Amino acid sequence: MKFPTPDPTEYGTTILVVLATLAVLEYVGLFSEGSGTVDVPYLVGVGLLLPVAMYLISLTGANVAWIPEWNELNRE
Repeated sequence: MKFPTPDPTEYGTTILVVLATLAVLEYVGLFSEGSGTVDVPYLVGVGLLLPVAMYLISLTGANVAWIPEWNELNRE
């Protein structure tokens, strides 16, 4: 089993961009009934869950042989 070693700055940047985007979308009222508020517990939960999910996806990608060959298998 291969364990990927991700770049911490890349993961940090991705997490910050996702959290900032969600905060802005919540503030303008896209995810909630009222605008002008941000659901902080929701953002904290996403901030804690997102790194785990990203690592599990990269772990799967490193250990499944057919994923890197997917483009070559599906070319016309």
